[in-house]
Amino acid sequence: MSFMRSALLSPPRRASLLALVTVALALVVGVGCLGEVGGVGDDGDDRAAFANNKTTAFHAVAPYRRLDTRGGTKLQAKRAYCVAIAGRDGIPSSVRAVALNITVVKPGQAGHLVAFARGARQPETSTLNFAAGQIAANGTIVGVGSGGQVCFYSIATTDFVVDVLGYFGSAAGYVALAPFRRVSERGSKRARSQSTRCFRVAGQNGIPSDARAVALNLTAAAATGAGFVTAYPKGQSRPGTSNLNYRAGGATANGALVEVGEGGQICVYVMTATDLIVDINGYLGAGADYRAIKPLRKTDSRSGSQVLDGATRCFTVAGANGIPKKARAVAFNVTVTQPLSAGHLVVRPAGRAQTATSSLNFAAGETRANNGIVALGDRGRLCIYTRATTHYILDIVGYWPDNGTSPAPLSHPRTYAVSSAAALLDALETAVAGDRVDVAPSASINLTDHKEIAIAGGVTITGGRNGSRAGALLYSNKRDTLPASKTWNLLRTAGAKVTLSGVRLRGPDGTIADYGIFYATGINIAHDDGRVEGSELYNWPGAGVAVAAANAVVRKSSIHDNIRTGRGYGVVVGKTTTPALIEHNAFRRNRHAVAGSGYGSYTVRFNRFLDSPTAGIHWVVDMHGVNEHTLDNSTKQAGVLIHVHNNDFEYRGHGMAFVGIRGVPAQVAIIENNCVAITSSSWVTQAIMTVYPSPVSGMSCYEKSGKWLCHTPRSGSALQNIVVRGNRLGQPQGCR
Repeated sequence: MSFMRSALLSPPRRASLLALVTVALALVVGVGCLGEVGGVGDDGDDRAAFANNKTTAFHAVAPYRRLDTRGGTKLQAKRAYCVAIAGRDGIPSSVRAVALNITVVKPGQAGHLVAFARGARQPETSTLNFAAGQIAANGTIVGVGSGGQVCFYSIATTDFVVDVLGYFGSAAGYVALAPFRRVSERGSKRARSQSTRCFRVAGQNGIPSDARAVALNLTAAAATGAGFVTAYPKGQSRPGTSNLNYRAGGATANGALVEVGEGGQICVYVMTATDLIVDINGYLGAGADYRAIKPLRKTDSRSGSQVLDGATRCFTVAGANGIPKKARAVAFNVTVTQPLSAGHLVVRPAGRAQTATSSLNFAAGETRANNGIVALGDRGRLCIYTRATTHYILDIVGYWPDNGTSPAPLSHPRTYAVSSAAALLDALETAVAGDRVDVAPSASINLTDHKEIAIAGGVTITGGRNGSRAGALLYSNKRDTLPASKTWNLLRTAGAKVTLSGVRLRGPDGTIADYGIFYATGINIAHDDGRVEGSELYNWPGAGVAVAAANAVVRKSSIHDNIRTGRGYGVVVGKTTTPALIEHNAFRRNRHAVAGSGYGSYTVRFNRFLDSPTAGIHWVVDMHGVNEHTLDNSTKQAGVLIHVHNNDFEYRGHGMAFVGIRGVPAQVAIIENNCVAITSSSWVTQAIMTVYPSPVSGMSCYEKSGKWLCHTPRSGSALQNIVVRGNRLGQPQGCR
């Protein structure tokens, strides 16, 4: 699948979305407000991190905003506006070209905009096409003209925004040309379906015969149906990727950096009949250190679930698939498809703070792509953040090897001291086994715009919570109602031996509500030997802690107000090979304080289950049956190994069983030495356990006159694999 740009209505002259752009503006399509630019990390601007050998090499910089006319004077129709970019903001005056992202915001009419070097003739192409009232962005590499300036010309009055993404020094090998049209197949000469044309680009039009690659802009217009375009070097097999996707009608464009093949030629394949335009904007000469590769598909989420709104995923690029370990930057194509809502996506270096920019903007339901350049972060990785639930595809098409400009790798083990969302996210993206992330005890960090925050194996997060201080607070106010994105985790393990210690995790809703709203979870322990200790987890409609791995421990924590109808678990245990250990915690006002999936195992001991007079509370310690919600009674299993002992159950006004086992444990359930408080003199019995071998019959074990009695289910089966012994009754005021 491919990487394409949006289908925008445009004049026949359409060009200069140029190939190399890392991050476009952080826009939501159809929303008139562009986000303010945030700082880069806690230390502000980090452009200096790429400053070595700055006058000669290619540099991807930390994106920054150079111009924003909103609130000031708009770009007037048919009047050029020039702005200095080189010779300031850390960019040398001697650079040859700059990588920009240009955005128009709510123009008064349809039109196009072109960017060009000051002093050069205005080209007969366009950098960006737009419709009236639209927010549209495009990336380009522009030559730098006199005074270090770049000029912008629009045929319609509009606000516009310019972000600087990188620059090419004198020895970087990139030469910006006056953009020219190399191919124009329209009308009766339009490109036929499933056709390929090859044409010469090197050795003419000012491009030397030994040029390594050319920067193109590809445009499809008035297509007969949906399709794609792929550009590739002559002499190589056509890759299974694309540079441009389009729909029927309209006009769609995207840039590409294409290696020059045999005879100085490149080839372009068209899937569905369309008008085809190819513009050339520049080239990389023989001395350029850019290395084109056969497109490498790094990730494609379509093989699994959609990536959730707010999720960041990081990928190791350097040191694999022929890309050297010390590669400093890569050229990429990124595509979104089937987004559930309008949004944007950001491709950025791992460990670099999230800024109010984006690599790709899209509307609900559309397939759209963009190309770009991104510097690689710590350990040769890049990260993708998405601001809507969607599938995405990332292809790597080339790289720049290290030339002394890459930042030195971080030393490990190390301790990160953080007090903001940006610093916390950066630390978690770079931390490795043995590292510790210390969140300031007084910190209150809003993570509402983030989900599925990964914690690498062997990393510890601390928050300073103890008997005298509440500790650091990490929270989310995110409320999702879309079916495909309503179940999510704020934190999740990405490896074994993760520890969360002394941290408060607050979710978005601690109230009882109907099924199907959303189910958010504080932390998902998905790898072995994960630990949550000394923490507070509350207001999570799904669960405070979810366990789906061996040897998990949840201890000495306060877990409360996780009470959503249909979920609402303090701790939920999925399929595990060894029992999760849940000990020395205080639980209050959870729908189920502890729950199991039917395949799980747990040991619940030395916990205190406190008063909870609220409706909606069910049995406190619960194990689901595998088939409890179906009429198929062939599998009666409810858990594997269950041990509930030495706990104080002090719920009052409850009226439900304290331990619920909804079937037959695969091995054994032992319920022993617990204290259950008497809560009402009107109660004749105090239920402690309910068993459901099938959806139509049940068994209850309860205390009466100091003896434990069990009802036999209607099926006539005996109490199977369940031992109840040594439990005692407490006083109305509690067990202690």
